[in-house]
Amino acid sequence: MKQKWIGLVLAIIAFILGMTLPIEGLSQQGTMALFTLIGAVCLWVCGTLPLAISGLGCMLVLIVTGVGTANEVVGNFMNTAVLFLIYCFAFGTVFKKTSVSKKVVGAILRLSKGNSKTIALGFMMISCILSFFMHNLAVIAIMMPIGVEILETLEQEKIKSNIGKCLMIGLPIAAMVGGAGTPIGASMNVLVIGMVESMTGQVINFGQWTMLAAPIAIICTWASYFALTRIYKPETLDPERVKLLVADFDTLPKMTGREIYTMIVLIVSVILMILGTWVPALTILNVGLGFLVVATLPGIQLLTWKELVDDVSWEAFIMFGTVNALVGSLLSTGAVAWLSTVLSSSVGGMPVVVILLLFGLITQVLHALCPVGTALSAMVFPAFAAVAVGTGAIPVAVVALICAFGFGVQYIIPINLPFIITMGTGYYDTKHSILPGIFPAVVMIVLMAVWFPFCCGFLGL
Repeated sequence: MKQKWIGLVLAIIAFILGMTLPIEGLSQQGTMALFTLIGAVCLWVCGTLPLAISGLGCMLVLIVTGVGTANEVVGNFMNTAVLFLIYCFAFGTVFKKTSVSKKVVGAILRLSKGNSKTIALGFMMISCILSFFMHNLAVIAIMMPIGVEILETLEQEKIKSNIGKCLMIGLPIAAMVGGAGTPIGASMNVLVIGMVESMTGQVINFGQWTMLAAPIAIICTWASYFALTRIYKPETLDPERVKLLVADFDTLPKMTGREIYTMIVLIVSVILMILGTWVPALTILNVGLGFLVVATLPGIQLLTWKELVDDVSWEAFIMFGTVNALVGSLLSTGAVAWLSTVLSSSVGGMPVVVILLLFGLITQVLHALCPVGTALSAMVFPAFAAVAVGTGAIPVAVVALICAFGFGVQYIIPINLPFIITMGTGYYDTKHSILPGIFPAVVMIVLMAVWFPFCCGFLGL
């Protein structure tokens, strides 16, 4: 409760400063827009109000203080990215109805032949790849019970088990980093893609994003596996216990015709998005909305309206819209240009790779201190993007990807919801994730600074 009041006080202070503090080179409306976003971050981080209500309240502040008219502020609320977010939740809802993930885990266990390191790598890679196509929390909802079943069958003791630490720390990391691998993997990706389009008019399609991001996600998952299994060396497993576990997965029934049909529809929707790389009509929005129509058709009905309503995070939906409204105000009042000038003066003259390394480091430090990645991205992305445009050598798409990974993945301090969920299994606590998180975090920061700008030229970004 104390934290909530602190957030409210900080937000009020931010709003007062926005109305009274003169900033050289920035209009009063721009100052108010900037401090309104800071106030929103305070409310979001401290959980003073529900996330959506905090965002809507800050939109009200923008209107009341004259930053924009009601039509202007509300007009920035909705864009294609917000609509596409509904598809992301729907895809995960439909996928969870199949037994595919459990069958794949059973195959990994069978192929591992009792090698605990192979089990850990397979478990993390499956989680990463699943997260390419569904929300990371949905991946954790599917994979965590499987991981716990593996550990309990192998009679691994909580806290003391190293394989337990590897699986339960590796799962949230793999889910978060895999979520950045495709546009539909995480709501953060949808947010930054929408901001790129709003700021520059440039559209990043499914194929471009995936070719840039998926390799980084795979490498970072492996780096996390490498660090975890070196620091917490998995125990040698009892072969008989492993056989018993494999036998349990072997008893899973064959996929039904309904499940096969469901997988075909899901795979086709992803293929169409990939084809959108070359076919302009197949945008991720068009394919996503088409999927929703097909999935709910009579006679097909892979998804009911009630299931969709129940599984969509409407709080996230509204929050994303309010982020768009806040960023739109920053753009229209010149606050982004001012932030760009300030940041450019700090990094001016630096080589591009050094600027990108700093961007990556900034995102990880901020995300370690504040788990609200979407709010941080809304505040930082416009300034990063403006600096990128100012250099003339950094594509804005690179900034979008850095924000998606940097604010979507946290390796070291387990204060994000994916960590909190798996920590609840009792196989690790907060101190266990710090040391193994350093190596993959460094790998990600370096790869983002080198791989993204190198590949963007080949992809027309």
